Amino acid sequence: MATEELPNEKPPMIKLESKDKVLFEVELDVGRMFLPVKDMLETFESYVTDPEPIPLSSIPSTHLKVAIHWCEHQLKKKTKGWEMDLLSLKDDGIFLYALMASASFLGLDKLVEELSGVMADMIRNEGEMLTSEEIRKKFKVRGFPSEEAEKKVVSENDWINPPEVPENPRTSVNQAKNLVIRSRKRPSDHQQ
Repeated sequence: MATEELPNEKPPMIKLESKDKVLFEVELDVGRMFLPVKDMLETFESYVTDPEPIPLSSIPSTHLKVAIHWCEHQLKKKTKGWEMDLLSLKDDGIFLYALMASASFLGLDKLVEELSGVMADMIRNEGEMLTSEEIRKKFKVRGFPSEEAEKKVVSENDWINPPEVPENPRTSVNQAKNLVIRSRKRPSDHQQ
């Protein structure tokens, strides 16, 4: 629902405060695009006229700035400029991931979809899929176990891997039953 405004009248504004205490003054319609802000405005109508900012204590100013920019483009139905801005962020996988989490918190599902698409393109890397190691480097993912540690975990927990299906299509009924029974076992069944 757009706020009506006269030709020379400035649209109503609200203030938003980021996690790092940076203030943003935005049009009321832009603020209402953020789910937590919309809920606060509906619950506490005084925020519309209140000079106090609406706190968004989970969102850093860098993310809020991008989200506001995206919302402004959405209201004006201008996606061309936004797409160019989005492409400029393409090299920073960590920022994109964090921005996607912020957009999700703000209830900006379309922005989450766009950012997911950009990250998928980054993983595809010009038509070729990146290896898991290249993805870890690009997104600076740490803490993955070594190959030996991973093999140890898998061997200790054989229920993780699905049972192998024999290549011979004429598997006996007993073999088929054993496969089904083995695949239904829970982790606690293997510890006995």
